[in-house]
Amino acid sequence: MLWSSEILMKRYIVTGIIFILCLLISGCGKREERHYELALRYKESGDYDKAIGELQAAIKLNPRFEKAYNQLGVLYGRVALYDKAAEQFKKAAEINPEFATAHYNLGVLYQSHLNRPADAVSAYRRYLALTPGGQKAESVKRIIQSLVQDAGVRSALGDSAEELQLVAKGFEEKGEYEKAVEAYGKAVAKEPRSASRAHLQMAKIYEEKLDKSAEALRQYQAYLDANINAPDAAEVMASVARLRGKVAPPPTPAVAVSDVLAQAERLLKEKDAAHAVEILLKARDALPDDDRIHDLLAEAYTSSGDLRGAESEYEWLKSHQRDFAYAKELVATYRSLGEESLKADKYSEAEEQFLKALDLSPQDGALHWGLARALAGGDKFQRALGEASIARNLLPGEVSDSSIADLHLSRARFLMSQGQYDSAAGALEEARRLRPELDLSREMADLSEGQAQAAQREGNLGVAEQGYLRALKLDPKRIALRAELATVYEQLGRYDKALVELEKVAEGGEDGASAYKEIARIYETYKGDNAKATASYRKYLAAKPKAEDAKSIEKKLKTSEHEKEQIVHYEQEVVRKPSSAPNYYNLGILLQRQDKYREAIDVYRKALALEPANAQIHFNLAYSYDRLKMYEEAISEYRKAIQCKPDYLKAYSNLAAIYKDKKWYGKAIAMFEKALTIDPNYAHAHLGLGSIYAEGLRDRQKAIFHYKQYLRLQPDGPYAPQVRAWLGGKA
Repeated sequence: MLWSSEILMKRYIVTGIIFILCLLISGCGKREERHYELALRYKESGDYDKAIGELQAAIKLNPRFEKAYNQLGVLYGRVALYDKAAEQFKKAAEINPEFATAHYNLGVLYQSHLNRPADAVSAYRRYLALTPGGQKAESVKRIIQSLVQDAGVRSALGDSAEELQLVAKGFEEKGEYEKAVEAYGKAVAKEPRSASRAHLQMAKIYEEKLDKSAEALRQYQAYLDANINAPDAAEVMASVARLRGKVAPPPTPAVAVSDVLAQAERLLKEKDAAHAVEILLKARDALPDDDRIHDLLAEAYTSSGDLRGAESEYEWLKSHQRDFAYAKELVATYRSLGEESLKADKYSEAEEQFLKALDLSPQDGALHWGLARALAGGDKFQRALGEASIARNLLPGEVSDSSIADLHLSRARFLMSQGQYDSAAGALEEARRLRPELDLSREMADLSEGQAQAAQREGNLGVAEQGYLRALKLDPKRIALRAELATVYEQLGRYDKALVELEKVAEGGEDGASAYKEIARIYETYKGDNAKATASYRKYLAAKPKAEDAKSIEKKLKTSEHEKEQIVHYEQEVVRKPSSAPNYYNLGILLQRQDKYREAIDVYRKALALEPANAQIHFNLAYSYDRLKMYEEAISEYRKAIQCKPDYLKAYSNLAAIYKDKKWYGKAIAMFEKALTIDPNYAHAHLGLGSIYAEGLRDRQKAIFHYKQYLRLQPDGPYAPQVRAWLGGKA
């Protein structure tokens, strides 16, 4: 059926009359208002879920309830669903373009939560245009002034529909009407919905300033198409009626349209959808309000694979037909577009398409499942699981426990990436419950690794150790974790275990060179085994000859070689001059540096036979006994060193360390405190006391005091990382 322009006009008038009559009927509007008022009460009490439900009920009763959309946007904003909030504010402003509060709320949302400053400026400007003297006007002006300082914002605004309308308004005020309608036209082309009022401005200019009635009529009709229920729709209808008397309608013979439709149908049967689209587009340009053309064009777009085109045509039909007959087709289009977006990982777009489809077909389980996958892709797992549950209830045979288990698994991985390990563990348990055969060893290893790293950062080294061990048990190939575990062992002072892990890294890891370097450092710093340190440094240089620190390590190795040469020299000297205590002493030091402690002991004894009161020789002899774990002999020699030199700090410290290892904590504390009476800033004594109070006597406060003193005196000392780790977990 071909609708004449007179029939179309009658349709507009009838729609307006029905709308007015509805408002006059006493019961009209009361139910949605009750829902609205109840929503406000729930909002005030903080029950946002119930408030949202009441507003949705109000909108269902009155789809053009602008205040409900605005409040729904406010509530979505409060629960951090900012994209949905923006949709509601835009819907409120679309229903009533004069609704200033909706524009203001949209501006706040764009500015504060969606990082869209240019759009925020546009929304704020619209608010100011509607309420130039409003309560918030001055603050909004300052916000706009601040935002437009950014060059990127200015660039984006220069091409926005809002800015184009402001430019058009400027031309209009200067009397440059042709330029004004050109700018308004660009604004409409840029954003057809949000800039729909530009049609009204163009119509007035064409009618009142340029005396172009046909153009004015076309713009008035375009405005009504987008705003049929606007407050000024009746006034615009009157303008359309007035202009129709001046403008003769173009001849549009029904026969010609029927011929075009028949030709297009024939082309579709012949699988020539592209050609059908081409001729139907021309027909639509000539008769933009003919339902039959839009119907067949939607079918042609679908056949050609242009789902966006089909979507546009079906949405046009939906907005122009009271009894929309194409819901099934539009749902299929939305679903296909949603699936396409999912394949392209465009999850927000997919979510939008599935939501639009569900508005038309809320009991379609496949749509709920599509929405669940889109939400999961966008890391909105709570909502995704809710939609998946609905889908399973509607499609028990198609949406399986296994499919939902995959959602829980994806959620677990996301939570781990956010450091929410307890929640991730719960998600993994739920995935396994739904799918018992699921191999979660990799995910459980990831979880244990993440928990270990978090515990290590917090200084909970025991928990970190257990986490790394669990991860390695689940996935032994994670060689890099052994380096992390070695760091934990080093921080715990368990150097032998650290070395075991680093040896495994050196043997099988990609970063074996660094492992050899760490091994060398532990032997050198904590174990006092220079021979093994030297051997590991050599392996490090062999694996990484161009390392940044290669020169310094080569220098260290050359020093070791030089010491070997010096040993030969002093061995000859003591034979040549056996009465020289310094020669024996120097030879003993060199032998110690090469970890030849038994040979050093023999040499030091000979030196003491010549100089029995030499504190340094007693100390070095004690140190050699100490390294060989001959503790009784070491204690005796340290005491002799102190007798010879009562202020011998290192002798007190080393003697205290032996007492500590034997758990003779009272004697150890006495020795460390004696050292501190000699030198209150002796960092090693504070370190030793901190260790005794932390590990032996469990006196937390005293341990904290001495460890902090150590860090104050030696912030970059060799034991500083371990001390900081302990303080991080205990202080």
